[in-house]
Amino acid sequence: MTNQAQTDTTPQPELGFLLNHKELLAVRVRPSEFARILGISKQTVSTWIKQGKVTINAMDGRLDVHRAIQDVLRNTSPGRLRSRVLRQAVTDALELRENLARAEDRAEAAEAALHEAQMEIAHLERWNADGDAHAETFRALLIERADELRAAPPEAWEKTLSELSDAAWDVVDPEEAADALDVAMRAIHETEGGGGA
Repeated sequence: MTNQAQTDTTPQPELGFLLNHKELLAVRVRPSEFARILGISKQTVSTWIKQGKVTINAMDGRLDVHRAIQDVLRNTSPGRLRSRVLRQAVTDALELRENLARAEDRAEAAEAALHEAQMEIAHLERWNADGDAHAETFRALLIERADELRAAPPEAWEKTLSELSDAAWDVVDPEEAADALDVAMRAIHETEGGGGA
């Protein structure tokens, strides 16, 4: 009875104790010994085994301590786990899960932002190509109609240049060019307004 009382008042080892003793983790023990290592009841370990939360060797009825601890951490609700030895591991595992969930959320958001940026780049490249095609066509039309412009009074130049520009855009798909211009202007506006990524 006094031995039992002394055992109960002895401070429970932390998980670090188990991790620093690899030879202990390699040991195969009876369920009752496993319960004593964790500072829990034999009935709890028996329940875990019956529920399949901990794997026991059918040949000798013993548990691999390392594997059994992993099984407990993986299959047991952290709020219901009362082992002092595993409490820090459960806390660490929960923190790791939360960090992983946050990292996955950030990765998902980054992928979405990357996809959006790639789409904008594709639109801007198309707009740039359309602008280059327009400029080339406009230049060719300007050269072609240079004599007509020289002969016309300066007041008529604006109308003629507008017609040449419209004719140059006919070579380029005007809807695509307008969409690309829209995307480019929105990107410029967001960047200037501080709303850019």
